[in-house]
Amino acid sequence: MKKIFSALFFTLFGAAALMTSCSDVPAPYEIKSPDDVDLVGTGTKEDPYNVATAQMKQDGSVAWVQGYIVGVMETNVDPFTANFAAPFSTSSNLMIADTPDEQKAKNCVIVQLPFGAIRTALNLVDHADNLKQPVILQGTLTSYFSAAGLKEVSAGVFKGEEIGEEEGGEGETPEGNLIFEEKFTANEGDFTIKNVTLPEGSSYVWKWEQYQTNPPYMKASAYVGGSNKASESWLISPAINLSDATKATLVFKHAHKFGVDKTKELTLWATEAGKEAWEQLTIPNYSSGESWTMVSSGNIDLSKYAGKEVQVGFKYVSTTEGAPTWEVNDVQVYSDGSGNVPTPEEEVTVTKDAPYVESFESGLGKFIIDNKEIGSLSFVWKHDASYKYMKASAYVNGTNNVTESWLTSPVINLTGVDKAVLTFDQAINFAKGKASQYLTVVATEAGMNNWEPLTITYPESDGWDFVASGDVDLNKYAGKKVQLAFKYTSSSETAATWEVKNVKVAAVENGGGTEPEPGTGDLFISEYVEGSSYNKYIEIYNPTDQAIDLSGYTLSLQTNGAGEWGENNKEDLSGSIPAKSVIVLKNSQAKLYTGDAVSCPAVNFSGNDPVGLFKNGELIDVFGVFNGGSDDFAKDMTYRRKSSVTGPSATYNADEWEATSKDDVSGLGSHTMN
Repeated sequence: MKKIFSALFFTLFGAAALMTSCSDVPAPYEIKSPDDVDLVGTGTKEDPYNVATAQMKQDGSVAWVQGYIVGVMETNVDPFTANFAAPFSTSSNLMIADTPDEQKAKNCVIVQLPFGAIRTALNLVDHADNLKQPVILQGTLTSYFSAAGLKEVSAGVFKGEEIGEEEGGEGETPEGNLIFEEKFTANEGDFTIKNVTLPEGSSYVWKWEQYQTNPPYMKASAYVGGSNKASESWLISPAINLSDATKATLVFKHAHKFGVDKTKELTLWATEAGKEAWEQLTIPNYSSGESWTMVSSGNIDLSKYAGKEVQVGFKYVSTTEGAPTWEVNDVQVYSDGSGNVPTPEEEVTVTKDAPYVESFESGLGKFIIDNKEIGSLSFVWKHDASYKYMKASAYVNGTNNVTESWLTSPVINLTGVDKAVLTFDQAINFAKGKASQYLTVVATEAGMNNWEPLTITYPESDGWDFVASGDVDLNKYAGKKVQLAFKYTSSSETAATWEVKNVKVAAVENGGGTEPEPGTGDLFISEYVEGSSYNKYIEIYNPTDQAIDLSGYTLSLQTNGAGEWGENNKEDLSGSIPAKSVIVLKNSQAKLYTGDAVSCPAVNFSGNDPVGLFKNGELIDVFGVFNGGSDDFAKDMTYRRKSSVTGPSATYNADEWEATSKDDVSGLGSHTMN
């Protein structure tokens, strides 16, 4: 049924008519930045983008755009030419602008008109009187004729009436936790293909595909050699864990064309994992069948399988009368439980004579990729087959994206090992000095999901040269089973590139390795925590082979980086520190760290106060630059002394320290020294 949108239409275009154009530039189209234009609209039917905003949002998303029909890109001439006046000879596209009299191609969005109702109603060859008329269109924001485009248009509002069939867009995000997601980044992922009947003349129905820069997808078709073939083929998910859930929801994106009856040819099924008791589920929303624009399936209830493991299957059926094409991607399951955190099925064992090694020369090996949050991206971690390493980046099309993605090891069995170390090679670029904040290596006892950061050494500067990590201590997990993960995170300010190869977990000889040699014979500050509120800590390490009496040692601050040591904050220490052990000093109101700690009035810094360790009145070790001024150099951060440091230094050297995130107290209570 057609709906009248007159009030909406004139409200939208009353404002649009007041906008002005920018100066012309030659093709190819120059992308504008947010500072160049005023963003208008949210991309919905009720609040569409204007043309200037649509020019910026060329990200492959589906959106509604408003504009005036001002011409076409003529394709029957060489080179293609923008035409703003009748007669027109090309019916497959339109050009729309924010003003009805626009005459400059650079201020337009070129609209692809697919065969069907949209082209019939809007093309200027048959309807030259459509020129300068307002229109609202839904399509995919992506480049067209090397310019800003709106392709695969499926619906519109023109002269107050609806045209075509509105796509479902992103749909409403289900409630709960995202516990399963498959974006088919490089192949079918953990899905399997079950061919019941293959089409004559073909060895497959489902296959992985990616068109240009659009997100990849799985595609099913039995149109072979120019004719429809009979077939049945399933794309089946792995077991999805709903064991601790009371409700769950499935949603995915898909598009289709051709065929006879989509509700019979393209269907969705579910079964309790391993039982082959398939039951059909209703797909609430299909695409119009007139374009390849992906739409949301709508939310599909899986609560029947709560408390169990479930598998879902995409069932494709064709006949000689109809062989549709079905494209599926971004399969997601939400639930109120914790879900199936990806866990490698295989386990590897480390012994004194047999380390576990993964070079990543030919792929992931036994590692898996666990995408916690990657937004609209298809991937963060990927295997670089040319250079033979794993690479993570969230910098795409000139934009830093907010992401979190883990490269997770198989379960590593260290039950026969007293001590162990991890080593790997890494290259880091574009981290802007924040590698330790965004790129971390974490570990957990297998099955515990209690991930903690490991202390690693980062390259001294950004670049593409690989640097050895050195020995990363895994002694905490000796005698147990452990998993490791390379945890990549990024923000809108920083999206580094991280390349990793030659991962090795090895036992240290003689049942657990070589004890570190004594240091230079004195204590040094091994950790500094300047956290939220009163969560402030100092850790002091004894690198020697004997206990050290703290009598004669003093901890002092230089308040705000000016004045004398200890004018306002100084504390004489007492007690002793055993050999190769630490003492943790804390602010009296600190709460985060629950291990053993001693309250110390001198632990009262705020990020711009150098901390000094004195022995018999002489400065032996320092964190921060004495007389460095009041600028914050360590606010809301944790700093750990690198394992290569073996003794104190009365001169501050920033290269001896590794920075981690605010309120990170995971390293307090122990220190590793090479």
